[in-house]
Amino acid sequence: MEIEWGGPSLMDCIERNIRNHEKDLRQQQVGQDIETLIEHFTFKREKNPNIFCDYNIDLNNRMLRCFWVDS
Repeated sequence: MEIEWGGPSLMDCIERNIRNHEKDLRQQQVGQDIETLIEHFTFKREKNPNIFCDYNIDLNNRMLRCFWVDS
């Protein structure tokens, strides 16, 4: 947004507002990155059954490891 509008002064905000907005966006995406990765490999596997993917998730639902092999 900062680049698109030409800088914070033209957006009627300060740099801190932009950084806070970025932080909020990152917070909204927490947990979705793993889901997106799993969906990606599921979609790839439907197109190509030779793709293998396995992953481990801990008790807090955080990904520990991810392994994939592409043909």
